[in-house]
Amino acid sequence: MRRRWLFWPGVVIIGLFVAVGLEIVLGSGGAAMGMALSVVVGGVIRHWQERVAFSCRVNGPRLHPLQVSAFGVMALGVQWYYGLGGGAVATLSMYWPVLGSSWLPLLLVGAGVGWLGVLSVKSSCRDEQLLAMMGEHYR
Repeated sequence: MRRRWLFWPGVVIIGLFVAVGLEIVLGSGGAAMGMALSVVVGGVIRHWQERVAFSCRVNGPRLHPLQVSAFGVMALGVQWYYGLGGGAVATLSMYWPVLGSSWLPLLLVGAGVGWLGVLSVKSSCRDEQLLAMMGEHYR
């Protein structure tokens, strides 16, 4: 139990150092992009840890880790839109000019929405939540 309490504060402190480092290196907006990317990667890693193939195992109303990652991709698109022309986006577009394109934020938001759509059609999330609301927990 004690290790768990030490693990999460360590993760938060490392995340803060990475966010501050990205803000310093990339400029304005770097920390927000780093946090959005950490949400995306964290959801995918958590999904791999659970080793469940497109299943939600609903124990109550909660988001699946892959759904959280999809929201992270949309948040990254919003951050990218607000950062166009300056700060971290300008720094990154110096190295890769395609990153300064005006269509990239729309692509990121569309990818997140599409990801949620695939999860709602191909996974058991919707069916299990509907069954739980009807009082049938297992079928």
